Amino acid sequence: MRGDWQIIAELTRLAEIKLEPFERNDMPEEQRVANNSQTYLVDADEFEFETIEQNNGQATVIRFAMDNPHYHAGDMLLVLAGTDIRFHGMIGSLGDGWAIASDKRGSLLPATVQ
Repeated sequence: MRGDWQIIAELTRLAEIKLEPFERNDMPEEQRVANNSQTYLVDADEFEFETIEQNNGQATVIRFAMDNPHYHAGDMLLVLAGTDIRFHGMIGSLGDGWAIASDKRGSLLPATVQ
């Protein structure tokens, strides 16, 4: 068993060690940078889309034209009819002027090709 003087000596030695700032580098760059998602808001009466998947007549996965470079995968699509939410889902992919978004739970968009 160590004596009191040995414990004091060890604590003194540890107190003199200068620690360098720790930076966590084991995470991918995109996870170390804070990303803010945006919401792409559209009026249901003017919104044109294709149904890719549907559930009980409601479009749950849709494809729509998107050529605005300010929006990216991970942003949200919100389709409103007045104050009623018709579709609220995440944009999963973008490319060639088209985007795909999914709302698997609460979509009220009719499953049709417009």
